[in-house]
Amino acid sequence: RVLQMKLDDPYQEVAEAVALIVRWHLRASGPEERVSMSSRLAEALNVEVTPVNDAALLPSDEVLEQVARDGLVFYKQGPIGMGHVLLQLDDGELFRIAMPHPFTPWAWPVVLLLVAVVGGVLAVAVFLGVRAVDSNLRKVESVAVRIARGEMGARVETGSGTLVARLGASFNGMAEHIQRLVNVQREMIHAVSHELRTPVARIRFGVQMIEDCQDEGRLQKQLEGIDGDIQELDELIDEILTYARLEQGGPVFSLQEASVTDLVRQVVSEQQLIRPALKIEADIDPASEQWALADVEPRYIHRAVQNLVGNAGRYAAGRVLVRCSIDEDNCRIDVEDDGSGVPEEDWEKVFTAFARLDDSRTRTSGGYGLGLSIVRRILYWHGGQAFVGRSNELGGARFSLVWPRKKPIDPIV
Repeated sequence: RVLQMKLDDPYQEVAEAVALIVRWHLRASGPEERVSMSSRLAEALNVEVTPVNDAALLPSDEVLEQVARDGLVFYKQGPIGMGHVLLQLDDGELFRIAMPHPFTPWAWPVVLLLVAVVGGVLAVAVFLGVRAVDSNLRKVESVAVRIARGEMGARVETGSGTLVARLGASFNGMAEHIQRLVNVQREMIHAVSHELRTPVARIRFGVQMIEDCQDEGRLQKQLEGIDGDIQELDELIDEILTYARLEQGGPVFSLQEASVTDLVRQVVSEQQLIRPALKIEADIDPASEQWALADVEPRYIHRAVQNLVGNAGRYAAGRVLVRCSIDEDNCRIDVEDDGSGVPEEDWEKVFTAFARLDDSRTRTSGGYGLGLSIVRRILYWHGGQAFVGRSNELGGARFSLVWPRKKPIDPIV
């Protein structure tokens, strides 16, 4: 049979049960055998069983009264001391049973064992975690070494939801940025060397002509040509510096509240003075005036619109139209012309640095292939986009700028 026992106070009730066993055996023994029997019981039950022969061993009167009434009583010496059971036999003889110290779950051996177990588990967990992190960091390290050797396309394989995965994603973003900057640098070195060659050659030729020129009119013409070539070099250097500054992390943008419609009108009036042969108009939606104030860097937005209007003016047959529409959320500027337009297959190419769809351009047509690249980067740092399409009204190209009217909460990276 299986017996089930429920104890409210295990220590006290086990002590009382042991006392009942001891009393039963002592009752069955004669007076002369009780001492030897108590010794055997003490050894077998792992307790102390001693006869109370000395008054110094007697407990308090309250305990004596209870043992006289019930035959045995459990008591403790102090609130946290070991338990005792005092029992009385039929002939009045008293025996005291001293129990072992009660089990305490917070004793120092238990705490020490608990600390050892928890420490061991944590050590194993930390070891496994560090080993996994170390393995992933070695992957990042190997990719960094490959990039340092010139393998700019090397990337870290990232997982999801871990610290190292986020590190890998950030590392890949950095690698993408570095690769793009290296490519831009190579393109710029190649293109700049090509762009500088022509005006420098013209200046050299002009200087040689001056040395041999005796006619005052021809001399003045050569000087004017050299001055124009120097002006062209100055403009090219300005374009290159602006493009490099925008590509390599962007300028320190100081966004401020400014009127976009006023900027559009300013650019249109300036370009009309520069190109009096063209009709350059501003078409601003009257409903946009209430939302005209936007968070922009006025100098760079002015530069972006100016580049588009200037680019349209070089290819327009006679008319350039600048549309401006602003709502509560976005700003949009469309620059349209009545020229030949941009072939659809080249819509993305026109924004590439130093790209020219017409290689036969002369100095009179102007441009270095950087203006539209600068426009796109300016819009990027404003959190917007620049794209090209076809003008439905004028039939030529339509370049569009779209960006958020208010500064985004998250920074552009």
